[in-house]
Amino acid sequence: MKVILRVLAGIAIVYAGYIHYHLAAGYDGGTGLTVGDEFRAQFVAALIAAAILLVPRRWAFLPTALVAAATLAAVVASVYVHVGAIGPLPALPHEPWYTDKTYSAIAEGLALLFALVGLALKARTPPTGEATASGHLAT
Repeated sequence: MKVILRVLAGIAIVYAGYIHYHLAAGYDGGTGLTVGDEFRAQFVAALIAAAILLVPRRWAFLPTALVAAATLAAVVASVYVHVGAIGPLPALPHEPWYTDKTYSAIAEGLALLFALVGLALKARTPPTGEATASGHLAT
């Protein structure tokens, strides 16, 4: 079950990152940081989070959950809230839902769901070598 969650979370977060990478060139322009740069950074963060899922540790789902939650919040905010520039970060484009944005939000939501379930399952499973409630060692 845990391996399946890792694979599904990894596929979902990488797919969401790929969509952002694919769209990045359309958001370049201006001086300093651009929305295209942010999209590329999200792609890199998604790849790193997916790579960390390969580590068989309790915390490995956490980066995927954080990247998915942050990206999903930004995507939803870009539709319903006009978010201006924050420090060196450019303003989020205030756009309605379109196909790639919808697919990205779905992938981010699924990645977040799979990662949270993975974290919940990991929290309930004792690490190898620790005694379970029955006194037996977990394997």
